[in-house]
Amino acid sequence: MAKASPERWEKAKALYEKGTSLRDIEAETGIPYKTVDNRAKKQRWAKSSLAQLIDDSVKVQEQFGTLDLAQQAVVAQEVDQRTKHLTWLNSAAIKNASEAMKLKCNAQLDHVRRSDTILKTKETIVGKTPDTVINNPNTQQLALTAAELRRLTPEEYKVLQSATGKLCAS
Repeated sequence: MAKASPERWEKAKALYEKGTSLRDIEAETGIPYKTVDNRAKKQRWAKSSLAQLIDDSVKVQEQFGTLDLAQQAVVAQEVDQRTKHLTWLNSAAIKNASEAMKLKCNAQLDHVRRSDTILKTKETIVGKTPDTVINNPNTQQLALTAAELRRLTPEEYKVLQSATGKLCAS
């Protein structure tokens, strides 16, 4: 069997965190359920961790749907106002990584600094890896949702994709 793509693994993880059964994850992603189970245990995925967020989101959408258009516009504007710092932070992180990758590395310290910048960018955009996340229910993590990923410009998306692989300009 061919190795599963990162996109299929992201889908498998999201389904697992939604609470989907291993057999259903296999049916939807094509990744054998035992392989999914092994990776979930190894990387300490949280089963059903998205369930409450999904339930809350449904309730919010239901309530939003009961508003008239003027009320919806006011709510949407206020939500945008309260969350615009997240968009700015993601854009700033992408810009920092992009600028860091343009610079030449002349010494080992340059490589370390570049690596740190890119790692921080990755953590800002996609969240921390399971081994670096502090399991604190009060800790808010910055991560892009699928909708936010779709809003990235092609340049921002390209920088994000390359941030984990390229540390220095040639």
